[in-house]
Amino acid sequence: MHISTHARRLTLTLGALALTAAMAQADEFVLSANGHLNDFPQTEKGYWTETLSCLGKYQHLNLGVFDLTHNISEDPANTEPAYSWSGFIVCTNGSDADMLAEPGGWIANQWGCMAGGGIKAIGDDNTPEVEKGLPYFLGYWSYYLDNSMDMHTCEIKFNTDGPCTPQGVFVCPAPWAYYGNMEGDGWARPLNQEGDIETLIFHGVGADGTELATVTHTLAKAVPDGDGYRCEQNPAWQWVDLTALGDVTSVYMTMETTDNDPQYGPNSAMYFCLDRLTVIGTAGIGNVAADAPADAPAEYFTIDGRKVANPTAGLYIVRRGNTATKVLVK
Repeated sequence: MHISTHARRLTLTLGALALTAAMAQADEFVLSANGHLNDFPQTEKGYWTETLSCLGKYQHLNLGVFDLTHNISEDPANTEPAYSWSGFIVCTNGSDADMLAEPGGWIANQWGCMAGGGIKAIGDDNTPEVEKGLPYFLGYWSYYLDNSMDMHTCEIKFNTDGPCTPQGVFVCPAPWAYYGNMEGDGWARPLNQEGDIETLIFHGVGADGTELATVTHTLAKAVPDGDGYRCEQNPAWQWVDLTALGDVTSVYMTMETTDNDPQYGPNSAMYFCLDRLTVIGTAGIGNVAADAPADAPAEYFTIDGRKVANPTAGLYIVRRGNTATKVLVK
């Protein structure tokens, strides 16, 4: 277990009394799977081994203050593996190749990333440094589940003391969607007709569950090309400004495309890649007693004051005697 002090260190010298009032400050939280691959082991093809697990314990991915939805579709016999997934998974595949003609086609090879891999670091000009083999988040949005089951298949919730203000996120196309939009994939047609467009929409949800605002990012669009049109897409990681969402407790994503079936929804592959979601939030410390002797062993508490015997990756309050420090366990 690796422990590092959070970007903004909070050290509290306490008396014999319990710390009952929430002492809070704004912090920047960045969603990244770097350093979390022990929690999300990878197959030889570079995707999470539990992507299609039917064991029922993977209904979300937890990375510190972030909870990402993960859904599976089981057959009636509840046999392993499930036959489909939606939401988010962690991948390291990084391939930007067209896999339509490969063995198993796109179903067996859906794990890539057009940018070539996850983000290692961010430059001073907000340009991402990309490295193949680093993890990123692959998202699959299910039109059916969102519209028939009244659920958000691609949602990220914030485990903070109150709402967060999203700053932005890096997004790039997934290869199945990218090549399908360019050339078709046997189901989807190319987006090469006047008015064709594919978008990723971010919805901000307030504390009372109501939608507050949206931000729309264009993944693909048809642009004039001679006497016709061609599909224009950017394969690189692109920063999407999310500050317009305001103060929210979660963000969910939907997708839209002009290649739609009137009954069954999108023909286009509704995949996208995501990394480095950045939010400003408040990590409060409440009800953490601090009356132990100074040489007492370290005790771990969640940001809402619950004691944890075996902390996993995430943000914690560590108490040693009469001092409490906020740390990030990796």
